[in-house]
Amino acid sequence: MESPAIRVNSGIFTISDADRNVVNFDMEGRPMFITLDSKTYRRGLNNRLIQLSWNGEERVIGNVGEEESEKILSRSLSYPGKIDRSEQASNEIHLEKLSGRNTEWLKEDSDRIRSLYRIYPILPPDASHSIYFEGSYGAKWNLSTITSSHISREVQFKNQEELERHAGDLKDRIGDGIRARKGIFLGDANIMNMDQKLLLWLLDLLKSSFSLPIMASFDMYTTPKKKNMIHFRDMKDHGLDRVTVFIESGSYKVLRLFNEHTNATETLNLVNNLKDSGLNVTIVAMIGTGGKEYSKDHEEGTSNVISQMPLDSQDKVYLAPMVEEDDPWYVQMESSRNLTRMTYAEKISQMSSLSSKIKESFKGINGTPFPGTMANYDLRELIY
Repeated sequence: MESPAIRVNSGIFTISDADRNVVNFDMEGRPMFITLDSKTYRRGLNNRLIQLSWNGEERVIGNVGEEESEKILSRSLSYPGKIDRSEQASNEIHLEKLSGRNTEWLKEDSDRIRSLYRIYPILPPDASHSIYFEGSYGAKWNLSTITSSHISREVQFKNQEELERHAGDLKDRIGDGIRARKGIFLGDANIMNMDQKLLLWLLDLLKSSFSLPIMASFDMYTTPKKKNMIHFRDMKDHGLDRVTVFIESGSYKVLRLFNEHTNATETLNLVNNLKDSGLNVTIVAMIGTGGKEYSKDHEEGTSNVISQMPLDSQDKVYLAPMVEEDDPWYVQMESSRNLTRMTYAEKISQMSSLSSKIKESFKGINGTPFPGTMANYDLRELIY
């Protein structure tokens, strides 16, 4: 039998066979992406496995049961042992490490990493292969689908000693797997409200410890009240590269459904400040917000506010369908206001419509085509 082929690139060890089965490992032997028998899976550091597929235009995210997951991972971990090592002297050390991994090790490894966090994070689309750094915990303002996972959690910031220990623990436990990660993502939702001097010290620590791009998300409900453009410029100078801004809607009518403590103008001003500070931004706009009743208002308001942002070629816009059933607060609000939930097909249609409106409006306002990256994304794919 022909020995499987291997390739090492950007910290990822890829093994493939003649039947087009492919397993991507990090350099510690953790499977990341798996294709077996024409089925594709993604594994998170939490040892959760999801199946990725398409049904026409619909992105299908399937949860994989424990028994099936065990079989898939066991089969994936068998591939390093099939390599003819006599022809792979330069990769002998990596193959030795990978060959020693099994499903029990993956579970133990996941538990060791999980123990570093108070709660496993939700990362934005372009940070989905990053290392999550828990510098704070909780959220000030909880009436939002974006921060629903923070409900009943008081905001707490780690002190310098705790931050330094957390960085060391992450570096030790993820080990050589760091080479496969795209960046460091700072959390929780209020991390940019940390004392500025401590935050700048933390950015310096992460830059020197991991040598990866540093990202954070923007809590639109509290951060603007404490930090300004001067603060953002200092963050940029100390290594912060990108900030993700979640937008429930650009429509005043839709925002009022949530009793949001913000408005579209405030959102626009803040993104302007981030861009003027030299930071790249990622905008995540929710699809389906407000249901069928507010569909038109949501599209028009959201396209209007995004098209006025000074975005450039380094910026990204993701359109993400809401997953209402994952957010009990939204379901309650939806019921109390008699909103009609959009079907997935209707959300796909709204994504297409909103994408076109953003591009059309951006060109109308700026006289140039939309310069950044725009893509659809299913938030159910965001595992850590």
